[in-house]
Amino acid sequence: MTRILHLVCSFMHNRLLDHLIIGSDDQVYSFADQGIMARILEDCSRLMDDLAA
Repeated sequence: MTRILHLVCSFMHNRLLDHLIIGSDDQVYSFADQGIMARILEDCSRLMDDLAA
């Protein structure tokens, strides 16, 4: 879901900085803090390059 949202934002020239999951007891899980957003950016950049070719 985050990859799709990242691609949609890219097509609209917006940058998705993070994806937060807020659980019970207000615990927060940040994709950016876990390094997941960087991997999604790399994956989506490769996909965009392939689509442009």
